Amino acid sequence: MRTTAVIVTVYVVAVVFVGLVLGASMVLDSDASAADPVHVERVPVAPERPADLNATSAADYGIEYEETRLYNDVIASHNHTLDVDESVRTQCTATSVAETGADRFSVRLECRGGLEVTDAPAESEAFMYPVTYRITETETNQTGIRDYPFGERDTLETVRSRTLGH
Repeated sequence: MRTTAVIVTVYVVAVVFVGLVLGASMVLDSDASAADPVHVERVPVAPERPADLNATSAADYGIEYEETRLYNDVIASHNHTLDVDESVRTQCTATSVAETGADRFSVRLECRGGLEVTDAPAESEAFMYPVTYRITETETNQTGIRDYPFGERDTLETVRSRTLGH
């Protein structure tokens, strides 16, 4: 009878031990997969151009256009992968808007960008730069930029060029 009790006790202890080992390995494995980088796609199309182009709508459009390009450039600089605790930061503010002709505006922006790391703020990247655009009813052209940390700028398709197959 004692031998049976010892065998049952050893069996129960072995089952509990195996259960703990398997449970711990599942927890460790789920933590490892949570830290795997995530593939991030670029935004290929420019924001829709405002129907009524005026100083306010040109500034708003310029901000949205530049923030889209900046987002694409930040993710491209990280090979289109981000860790789960990383997020792209884009923030532009119009510092001046000037009408340079009929429905033509020069929009100057001050932008901040980078990569925020929520679990380790000291590892976050941040930078600032000014950029200027000429915005018309049909075109958006960058006319100046300084202190930009990336060599090449992202190019966005317009909704019109996408529908025409360009």
